[in-house]
Amino acid sequence: IMPREKICSSATMKRRKCHMQHGIQDESCVQEELLEKKCFAETLCVKEAIEFYHQPMRKVRVELFPIFPQLDSAVSHGKDADVKASCNTLVESFAFPEQILPDVIQKSDRDYCRKVVHKLAKCLHCVLGTELRDELP
Repeated sequence: IMPREKICSSATMKRRKCHMQHGIQDESCVQEELLEKKCFAETLCVKEAIEFYHQPMRKVRVELFPIFPQLDSAVSHGKDADVKASCNTLVESFAFPEQILPDVIQKSDRDYCRKVVHKLAKCLHCVLGTELRDELP
């Protein structure tokens, strides 16, 4: 087992450097903070991280949402298709505008992602010691 101070040391160093340059309250470091959180999540809360960062929010019936041009072939066959956006795409879109959100975000997507975020936050809270938790935004 790797010591806590070694886990995600590169991401932590980048975040600390950004905070030293811009201050801890400055919004200039949001991407560094989120990338550090992702590293800790994928290392310490694997199941929750997969659900937040990699699992699509939902399956949609293609006939109901023909606005996704990449799904044209599925439409003609009447198949279900994944909306490729994961919860992190929805929740962190303010910090990563290059991520493309689906054209349709439903209330059920937001409700689902809220639950996923809470599970990930609870896991990170439980596994991170106070010395690391105090440093994270």
